[in-house]
Amino acid sequence: MTLRLRSQTLRNVMAYWQLRGARATLQHALSEIAKMRRRQPDKSFASIVGGELFDRDRTVAFDHEPRVSIIICNLDGLPHLPALCDALTAQSYTNFEIVFVDNASTDGSPDYLRERFPTAKLIRLTRNLGFAAANNVGYLAAVGELVAFLNNDTVPHEDWLAELVSELRRRPFAGSAVPKVLFNRFFSRLTITCTEQASLSATTLLDSLDYRKVFVDEHELNSEEDIAINASLTLVLPQQENPVIFEFRSAGELARVRIQREQRTVASGYTSRDTHLRLEIANSWLSVAHWYRVINNAGSTSHRIFATADRGYGEIDASQYDRRTVVDYMCGCAALVRRSALGAELPFREEFFAYFEDSELSLRLRRRRFPILYVPRSVVLHTHSATASTNSTFRSYLIKRNRLIFMYHRVPVALRRALLILAVLREHGTDRRRKTLRLARRVFQLYALARDPKLLAGECNDQALRDALLLVANAPVPTVPRKRVCIYNDYWNSCGGGEAHALEFARYFMDKGIELTLASKSSIDVARLSMLFNIDLQTVLLFTKPDFCSADTQHFDLFINSTYQSTLVSRAPYSMFIVSFPSRKSSKAFRSSYFFAFNSDFTRDWSSRFWGETNGAVIEPVVREIGMAADLSAKRNLILNVGRFSNRGHAKNQHVIARAFIAALEANPAANWHLVLAGTLDQTSRVDVEYFGKLLETSAGYPISLVEGAEKRDIAALYAQAKVYVHAAGLGVDSEERPELSEHFGMTVAEAIHAACYVIVHNSGNPPFMVQKHGFGSTYQSEGELTRMLAEMIGKNDLTVDRPPRPGCEKAFAPEVFTRKLAAALQSIGFTP
Repeated sequence: MTLRLRSQTLRNVMAYWQLRGARATLQHALSEIAKMRRRQPDKSFASIVGGELFDRDRTVAFDHEPRVSIIICNLDGLPHLPALCDALTAQSYTNFEIVFVDNASTDGSPDYLRERFPTAKLIRLTRNLGFAAANNVGYLAAVGELVAFLNNDTVPHEDWLAELVSELRRRPFAGSAVPKVLFNRFFSRLTITCTEQASLSATTLLDSLDYRKVFVDEHELNSEEDIAINASLTLVLPQQENPVIFEFRSAGELARVRIQREQRTVASGYTSRDTHLRLEIANSWLSVAHWYRVINNAGSTSHRIFATADRGYGEIDASQYDRRTVVDYMCGCAALVRRSALGAELPFREEFFAYFEDSELSLRLRRRRFPILYVPRSVVLHTHSATASTNSTFRSYLIKRNRLIFMYHRVPVALRRALLILAVLREHGTDRRRKTLRLARRVFQLYALARDPKLLAGECNDQALRDALLLVANAPVPTVPRKRVCIYNDYWNSCGGGEAHALEFARYFMDKGIELTLASKSSIDVARLSMLFNIDLQTVLLFTKPDFCSADTQHFDLFINSTYQSTLVSRAPYSMFIVSFPSRKSSKAFRSSYFFAFNSDFTRDWSSRFWGETNGAVIEPVVREIGMAADLSAKRNLILNVGRFSNRGHAKNQHVIARAFIAALEANPAANWHLVLAGTLDQTSRVDVEYFGKLLETSAGYPISLVEGAEKRDIAALYAQAKVYVHAAGLGVDSEERPELSEHFGMTVAEAIHAACYVIVHNSGNPPFMVQKHGFGSTYQSEGELTRMLAEMIGKNDLTVDRPPRPGCEKAFAPEVFTRKLAAALQSIGFTP
């Protein structure tokens, strides 16, 4: 048979090669092969590599290690957290974050988790929302491409997460991966034989246990009714230091009872109808030779008609479920879910509160053709029913109620009325007086009521059944997916003007209540962005992927690319590109995939030169925290310039402004004017520090102030006082040959116009467009022309201009103007928030 390397595998390898280099690719390949050999020790090296590379159903995972968000829902779970935290610390897969959602605990468990994991996302709820709603809250705060739901009473093995992630990487079309879940105790096995029919007191047995898990012939003992013993039965009991107490009573005259462990009698005695037999059996570490693990869940399967069941529940783990396979349903206590498989929906339906919410999620995944993978090499120990005890009334109520809700969603629509009628009839099934004719009349009556489950609920006496019918009536089916918007930027952490402009788009969508995702190829410092730009990003989803590509854009309803000079093609239904300055080369597919939001008229002009005609509009940045002076006559004879102190890159040329001002003063010795140069200084740059030192030398002895590192409010105060703003960026640059070095927008010029300053700008880049369109001022071509202009102005000892500020100039860059323009742009492409 001819073997042919899969094209997808080759693309994965080449992508990893380009991203990481040849050496890292070879190291990764050897690491992956070593993992394969550990998983399949019985196979040869050639068969493993051949199977992974040439099997058309499998691919080698050469992409990045996906970020995983582990969501832990907690309610007074402090006794379980030390073991859980130790297990998470020991995980072999380390690219994960912890999202801890606390349902109003009173035992201090949130503080304990914060102490153990200071960087975890801790969400404190003011009341108990339930397992489903709390996990949804955590999901909204999670940033991972994969999301793990982990109970607080679990202890995952060190490879729990690594095995699940590996399986989802190898099976790109799978929606979820689930581990083998074992009870968090060792168990011993006892055999009880009786010569006559007898009974065992379940109440006495359960009361003697620290961990109330007993399995009778592989079925859990979950009631306190006596257990009938006809000839023999097998019990599986949890390990404990205290003795286990058995109490027997015979149904006949006399019966001999014998308890055996591993075919050795450990206790025996006689009982009769009138006398009971009480035996105490040691079940501690030292008294038992063979201990077993008992299966809680090996994936879930369909059970009876439209119901679910834990696969392997109550069975001793003897490797009978050690084969990877596709299962019908997941167990939500330790499942890993692919975020993209959920689309725009939340993972759980909140009306479930707890129990069966994971089955309903599984149902949605399967209907979307996302299979659920069972991964037996991933193992989790589970205490089980730690928050709600096994026999609690509330737990029984939730299970009964939610079973009907789940079955309602599970059955075909045509059978839903019949299901509800059957549930109501079953409640009244003990009425023996009901004859066939009366039963038929009752069915027709209920069938008419079943059109509205609320009316049918009035026929029920059982609280769980009545609540289930009311929830079915009120919950919309199916849920309407929320619209998803993504803003992509590879340079979020630079926190520059482009990022500030992009965050205004983010602010717009957050105010609309739309699910917003910030995406990048590297990690995003949300806390720094929030602090610098005064925006609350706590509800924003974060998506980071080193090889972010066009395929990733199609998961969103609206994709906004704000990366400087990016040429990424969008495949989203609606797309927008925030253009700071256009790239010289671009593909036709790129230009046709976006609506272009130009940040300035200058940018739009050069975009048309490089790209030709495109679909777009100018949406200028917003000026915040800079206000217009209440009384313009109160402005001082102050000339202002704001910008970083540097003569590199987009140089602000403060030295030119200082020289021109000094020359103007020397021409007008009696003038009473002051120059303020304000901005930031990179203390780590030797070149910038030296430039700042030369400015100090130049301005010595003149009314020139250098303000370094001023607060935003201090800069706003300077704008309010200044009559003139001088801008020199672009001076000395050939804007025709190197337009990218010109001022693409000019935020400080916009702030000056907003504050009603008379602006003097170099005739390059976007500032001349702004002066003509919004403000009042003039332009110059050279340093000499700037000097003559300043000398003429300050010689009058007051500012006289050809025209006053245009009406409304203080609102030219206001948030409401931005909102109006963005809303019009979205309407033009057909996207409705």
